Amino acid sequence: MFSATLLASGLPTLGQNMPNIQMPTSPSANITVSPFDAAQFPMFTDFFTGAKAALQPVSLVLTNNSDKAIAGIEVEWVTIGSDGRERHVSSQSDNFFSRGSRAVAAAHDRLLVSPYGFLSESTVNWIKSGAGHSGVIAGGGGADFDLASQVRISLDCVVFEDGEVVGPNQRRYTDEIQARRDAANEVVQVVQSALKQGLQPSTVLSPLVNVTTRRGDFVGTWKVRYAQQLLRTPYLDVVLASLENMPSPPKFYRTDGGQP
Repeated sequence: MFSATLLASGLPTLGQNMPNIQMPTSPSANITVSPFDAAQFPMFTDFFTGAKAALQPVSLVLTNNSDKAIAGIEVEWVTIGSDGRERHVSSQSDNFFSRGSRAVAAAHDRLLVSPYGFLSESTVNWIKSGAGHSGVIAGGGGADFDLASQVRISLDCVVFEDGEVVGPNQRRYTDEIQARRDAANEVVQVVQSALKQGLQPSTVLSPLVNVTTRRGDFVGTWKVRYAQQLLRTPYLDVVLASLENMPSPPKFYRTDGGQP
């Protein structure tokens, strides 16, 4: 058995009537996509305990066939109800927040992808070896799977450790990754400037929290999140240092020369 720290909000379930499920196609020869099957992937069966067992039909396993680790991923589930209404939920995970973070999936690793988050086989083995007591599964919010007549899953973006991008990237995941670092730089500069002037950080952070951001403004959105985090934490120096030391992502590219 292994334990995990779950960062998703809500637990989507499937009802008694199984929807028509469309699995994603692979965006690269370096990636194999397979529907989750407990007999084929027994290393992940402990993940599906309790109510999560109902998520198996809308989960998949991604096999990384390359010599490069996967550093980031975003997957989207689209549920279509009997009324034809579409509902979207996405999950993403990457290791660009801090130096030394574990890859989403190592080279030649397998990755469980579910609406409740991600878990690599290498992480399962790492936990079982006693090297750690918990794994971190980053996920998205719940979706109305129990009301769906159809579920369409898309592998929107996969980022390898050297910056190679595969997948349509319609949700601009690479832009968001870069924006997080840019926003961290701006917030750190503002706070450090305030401290040098003998001001309380709240004098510059509170106005940032109240800024209304427009859709697609990743820098503005992350500035608000960082400001909220700094205002809440009793360890401002620690959080500020983590933002200051956030690594810059690699230069994103596609092998065909297109826009990443």
